[in-house]
Amino acid sequence: MIVVDDCSDDGSRQLLEEKHKNNQHNFFLFLLSENKGANYCRNYGLKQAKGDFVIFLDADDIVSNNCANDRIDFMTKNQGLDFSVFSMGVFKHQVDDLSSGSWVPNSVNPLVDFLSHKIPWSIMQPIWKRSVLVSVCGFDENFLRLQDVELHTRLLFNENLRYAYSNKIDCYYRIDEHRSTYNRFDFFQRVVISVEKYFLKFYPLAKEKQIEKALLGTLIKVYIQIVLALKSKEISKDEFLTLERQLTSNLIFFSKAFFYKLTFKLTRYINLFPLKIKGVNWLLEKLIRV
Repeated sequence: MIVVDDCSDDGSRQLLEEKHKNNQHNFFLFLLSENKGANYCRNYGLKQAKGDFVIFLDADDIVSNNCANDRIDFMTKNQGLDFSVFSMGVFKHQVDDLSSGSWVPNSVNPLVDFLSHKIPWSIMQPIWKRSVLVSVCGFDENFLRLQDVELHTRLLFNENLRYAYSNKIDCYYRIDEHRSTYNRFDFFQRVVISVEKYFLKFYPLAKEKQIEKALLGTLIKVYIQIVLALKSKEISKDEFLTLERQLTSNLIFFSKAFFYKLTFKLTRYINLFPLKIKGVNWLLEKLIRV
């Protein structure tokens, strides 16, 4: 186990140092002197790794006791795989405190799903051959958000990549309601900037495969998020307009740019309506990808 502490301030560093000092657990500990962000830490850990396989685990999530053994066993029995994806449960305070919400990988075309922001799996669900991640230089540290989405998208453009799914739940995602206390405009700025990077990076590759319209899914899903943030007064109207201009500027790459801009305006109008219309956003996404 390789632990990279990114200047934590919640007592984690002291706890880790004590565990490491007493050799209570078999792990390697790296304490960063300045905050570097998730992608730097993941790449740093990847450089330290010596084993054949890699699993990523973020600080606020949980894996089962048998997770590593079961995944390594799966990969060993299926040696032609570059990675495999396991199922994930969700929880609030402790595992099994929610009766529903499992995330079972079953995407028929995960590349298209990632491009359209219909996320097929999260960062901790796969186990990777370390050589595969090293061959693409790991995570792109220029991304403030969509870090794992970018990595998975980049890898899936390789048609020779071999992977399999497992319906075994061996990891758990924490639903953290306190995340909403962040400065929402700063948060959405990072999201929109990352979406723009993501769009510009993968649009040419997607166009070659004639799947570039899938990227409209990412644009409209993020657009709906900022519209709802405006509706709930988490961001001001001026802040919304700033985000809207930057996000919708990517529509100029499409031949039906005018139609798509009208669809986005319709999306804003409907989502700002006092009454919630069930299924309308799903319909608008389908409309924009026709």
